Amino acid sequence: MHRGVDIRKFELDLLAFEKVVVALKSLQCDFLQNHYVQIFSELKLWKKDLGLLVNFGRQKAAIERLLLDEKEKKIVEDYSEIKGKIDESTRQCLAKFREALLYALETHGLGYGMAVCRDLLRAELDYRELAYLTHPTIHVKYHGKVVRRPKAKALCIADRFLCGITAIQDQITLFDVSRMRTYLKYSDIPIGLLVNFGKSNLEIKALHR
Repeated sequence: MHRGVDIRKFELDLLAFEKVVVALKSLQCDFLQNHYVQIFSELKLWKKDLGLLVNFGRQKAAIERLLLDEKEKKIVEDYSEIKGKIDESTRQCLAKFREALLYALETHGLGYGMAVCRDLLRAELDYRELAYLTHPTIHVKYHGKVVRRPKAKALCIADRFLCGITAIQDQITLFDVSRMRTYLKYSDIPIGLLVNFGKSNLEIKALHR
């Protein structure tokens, strides 16, 4: 829940002894990133410290023991690329957006998957009445002719900047930066913001076309 809004519903496979969250899988491969995201999200929601990932999909059951160890929230920010390149109204919009981010971080912390973090942020933006558009259309042109209209995996905030959101990554990756630069290249909006609700940090990086 955030600001009285249902963000996401989770249903546990098992809660053992009122202490241990158990996620049951049947996989022919090793555990994937989304399985870790799932169980850490469940540990946070049920306020438990210990989780077990169990895979019955191979000849021998695989069990991985996971501890939720929430560390002090840290914020890493880099606005060097847009310094001196934005007007006052865009600066104020960025400041309001940053306040929304920090409130979501303070209220819920880190450890949720990308979809939950995105929906938490959207609920906070709605509460603050800061306008945004989900999955804005990008017009890819070749010799002045539009050849493709993909949907950007980003939010467009008040027609001022694009925001890409990731989660549970160690840091913002080169792929994240490259994708945002592509969006900016084919967009009328010159400013991009990358936000990673990471494993130990909230990371914010600003980009300019």
